[in-house]
Amino acid sequence: MIGVRASPFRQLDRFTAVKLSIVLLAVLAFGCSQTQSVDGPSPCLLPISIADAQGNFQGAFVSFPGGQVTSEASGVGGQYYDLPFARWLPVNRNAVSTDGTRYAYLDRKVPGTPGQARLHVVNVPTGFDKAVDLGAPGDTSAYRVVSFATEGIWLSYAGYESPGAGLFLFDAGTAAMKDVAGPEILEPVAGGPGVFWFTDGGPNPQSSAGMGSIIPARMQRLTIWDNKVETWFSEPGSSLTVFGTDLAGHAIFTDGKDVILALSPNETKVIGLPQGFYRLLADRRGVWFGGDQGIYLYSASGHVQKVSSQAGSPAGTCA
Repeated sequence: MIGVRASPFRQLDRFTAVKLSIVLLAVLAFGCSQTQSVDGPSPCLLPISIADAQGNFQGAFVSFPGGQVTSEASGVGGQYYDLPFARWLPVNRNAVSTDGTRYAYLDRKVPGTPGQARLHVVNVPTGFDKAVDLGAPGDTSAYRVVSFATEGIWLSYAGYESPGAGLFLFDAGTAAMKDVAGPEILEPVAGGPGVFWFTDGGPNPQSSAGMGSIIPARMQRLTIWDNKVETWFSEPGSSLTVFGTDLAGHAIFTDGKDVILALSPNETKVIGLPQGFYRLLADRRGVWFGGDQGIYLYSASGHVQKVSSQAGSPAGTCA
């Protein structure tokens, strides 16, 4: 059960108070041998984002290793916990700058409908919202944020009942947008500075039944500085989805059956998670996975531990 509470204190103090109380509970439980042994550092709080059936988000914290879930009013609408400013943001981690000072979001738009897409860049400390229209007048495209990097905001086309595609770099200073890669790149995922993982149809593309879109049967790695594309995994007939990366930038993906870590172009490792769709976030403790079946930690030693049965997505590092 999720406990909800309010407090008159500042948000940072509230976070600290919740953290201290939950860590104390976790330590007491551990001392009484009520929790399993875990890998790695001391107890912490993992921010998670919980979505209801209507698509509304609620920020919460999960104690590690105890698994207690605590939610509070300040987390309403929260998809990411910006630790430097002790604030819940209404976007996921990919849309937040590395230092946490800014985030980006796009107004809702159905691809192909009239009107330019509008991108917002928000300053977290001041709340100042700078809005920019993307593309030329009459452009009917819709976009999604791939990554908020130091060199700019990476975007791709937003798909409608099909995968998104392409890769663009938006300069927040000049409001210029550069087309970096073509529409054959499906659902790009940032894997570090200038590195992107993406899927495509492979050498013999096949269309999905009824939809007409290309089945993503191959996963590739693109390095922007040399425009080099390297195949890391290929499985004809499969439908690959890249979830994200570990701290080393290795892709973590699914072929529809297993969750797989790509260690090199010739080496993969199956991560022992239940079949499903996951959102992930990596920190010094390992890779946190969140999905309908709960929250899991995949540690550096290769151990998978279920942290909580609460459905949700990791929304920040465990601090």
